[in-house]
Amino acid sequence: MKKYRFQSYQIADKINLDPFLAYFPSLKQYKKGEFIFLNSPEIEQVLKYYAENKYLYLFSFGSITFINFEHDEILTFISFLKTMVENIHDSYLLSYQESYELYIDPQQTAKIEKNFSLLPMEDDMVKLGIASILAKSTAMDKIEEDVESFLEECESMIKDLGKGKIFTRRRQIFELTSKIISFELKVVSNIKIFERPFTNPSWLIEKYYDQLYQLYNLSQRFTIIKEKLEDLDIIKSTFYELSINKTISNLYLTEIFLLLIFVFVDIFFYLFEPSALLNTIKYIF
Repeated sequence: MKKYRFQSYQIADKINLDPFLAYFPSLKQYKKGEFIFLNSPEIEQVLKYYAENKYLYLFSFGSITFINFEHDEILTFISFLKTMVENIHDSYLLSYQESYELYIDPQQTAKIEKNFSLLPMEDDMVKLGIASILAKSTAMDKIEEDVESFLEECESMIKDLGKGKIFTRRRQIFELTSKIISFELKVVSNIKIFERPFTNPSWLIEKYYDQLYQLYNLSQRFTIIKEKLEDLDIIKSTFYELSINKTISNLYLTEIFLLLIFVFVDIFFYLFEPSALLNTIKYIF
């Protein structure tokens, strides 16, 4: 029985794959730049020793899936990644991770579970499917946490609104609105998370991938994220509108105040002759 051990981590919000393509001339991008695949020869360049039966998938949406790597080898490769890109987050490694095992045994019938698969035949597309599902799941873990964080921050501001304090925090409102917009753009740019990684796969591969996709509830999780993003969009628009209305109200009050000053000045000059006013000024000084 042959065994493959998969470990996937979210290590960044987004990864530029170009530096890796330049460093490893033999590499090529797959699925319109969604990911790159490193085989044993490229991995040996990093580990500096023979690395048979070890593979790696690096995804542009910030996830990486190791196959048959030991823990110290993963750390070595993460250190190498930091020399190629600047936005690797060590804190992500412990927070966003998935693992899976694939067993190949020609004498057994196929079995697909949440934590492992048992298949009678080996196929590189199967390994890609597992690597992709795990990578998407870890990426969605990060997105889900970010959405919850934004909603909690919005809830705090809504409580302030109930206390009449919302306009004392307009700067925070604009900062939060800016962060939400930036986050939404990041989610849109990483929309590849929700696409299949294959080009013209067989129906068996598609069936296997879709079954694993369902086991990880990716479709349902995406729907929930989408609904929460819509809620964030409504809250963001409401906060922004309230702040703008308050700004306009302040401008109106300023305009009224200036008009009143002009009125009082006119009344003052009407009540006092210019010559009398001049004499008063001379008397004072």
